[in-house]
Amino acid sequence: LDVTTQPAAQFAIFKFTLSGPSIDATHPLVIMDNASNKTITTVTPASTATSVFVAMPAAASTTYKFVVATADNKYIKSGTATIEAGKYYRTPLTMEPRYPLALSSATIDDLGAVVNSEGQMSVEKAAASGTAVGIVGKVTETGHGLILALQDAASQNWNTINGWTSVDTYAGTTLKVLPDDAARGTKLTSYTALGTTAVSNWAVAQKSDYEAIFQTLGSTAGDGDGTTYDGNVNAYITTGVGGAAISGDYWSATENDVDIAWDFFSDFWDYSEKEESYSVRPVLGFGGDAAPAYTLLSDATTSDYGKVVCDGGHLHEAKTAVPAGCTAVGILGKVTSTGHGLILALKDATSQDWNTINGWTSETSYAGITLKVLPDDAARGTNLTSYTALGSTAVSNWAVAQKSDYEAIFINLGSIKSDEDGYTYDANVNAYITTGVGGTALSGEYWSATEYDGDAWYFCSVFWDYSDKEESISVRPVLGF
Repeated sequence: LDVTTQPAAQFAIFKFTLSGPSIDATHPLVIMDNASNKTITTVTPASTATSVFVAMPAAASTTYKFVVATADNKYIKSGTATIEAGKYYRTPLTMEPRYPLALSSATIDDLGAVVNSEGQMSVEKAAASGTAVGIVGKVTETGHGLILALQDAASQNWNTINGWTSVDTYAGTTLKVLPDDAARGTKLTSYTALGTTAVSNWAVAQKSDYEAIFQTLGSTAGDGDGTTYDGNVNAYITTGVGGAAISGDYWSATENDVDIAWDFFSDFWDYSEKEESYSVRPVLGFGGDAAPAYTLLSDATTSDYGKVVCDGGHLHEAKTAVPAGCTAVGILGKVTSTGHGLILALKDATSQDWNTINGWTSETSYAGITLKVLPDDAARGTNLTSYTALGSTAVSNWAVAQKSDYEAIFINLGSIKSDEDGYTYDANVNAYITTGVGGTALSGEYWSATEYDGDAWYFCSVFWDYSDKEESISVRPVLGF
């Protein structure tokens, strides 16, 4: 075949002869770039065929992937070729059926596959052998990803969801794991493994995870806030595997601000008050370690603001209980450079007058600032343990911080309360201190270590003010690290 009459002779002609599947308009041959996983061309013969002619663009040596999804399996073949314009090639494609395949071997080629309780995958939109569990919706690396449930869990309000345990070792994301049968409801079995593959148990995923899943399953619905579900998504859930269509309003695990969180509907993403009761379509994380992961305090950056710090020197997800065996110490409030910053205490120290505070030792080696370090048990009071390290990270022991440091902490924890003298604490700040970790809310007046003039010193309450140094005022200390 001569294709030199084509514009600039850009194409070569291939005759592909398929061994294994046959193709037709419903089950086409898809030719992809293997590196990018992008489709180059789709071949849809008018009638059933095992041989087809395809015009392929000229290219340097490239690895291609050939995919045929039939009614009962998926066939994949990869190969490398250098294609010259104007040439004619004859290529046999011996394609092997992909399924059944263990979940531990899942790659992006398996997006949309049905997963059963034995940890085996089968072709999308077809009944799995055994008990169908869900649909592979996201893969981050081989054997690691998220499975979308075939059924809803029990409806919940977002504040309840936020109190559930966080797991962030599955598919590189933080999931809110449904804690018990009451949360899962009657339609979802409890899992810790599918076959030999560890899974998270059913969980509510982040907004970005649901978007990725819906895109994987072919959704064309959405708005400026992202992709949501549509009939394409529901075709995967309901066709052949007995799933229930997604219908109505569903929570994600992603907060919008202190009072509202993200939810998705069939046409758009929205955010609603956390007290609302909405549906939950959960996911299973697969391929992760069952123990929660954490960042070390020594690796802390500004992206970790609001995380809970435990006595082992670990950072845990904001506004959640730390795992068993860890004791919550405080909230990460300021980072000046990686592994250096300030932790806000969960409890008050003993109230003091400022003259006493000013007599305490100053520390300038933590976070590049001067702290007034509480010297003894009497100053710390009964609520605060003495520290010199959290895990392997040296800390200052509890101290009173400068006005500018408290302001920075309050801003980093979401405070929107301020006056001409600066930011002070509000309900956003207290949500970090009290939710899940047993802290006591800031309430009343608190000293800073910053002088106003010779006779007065700054303190914060519902606003910033200054007071005589002889006044006895509360102390909410920090740890420098």
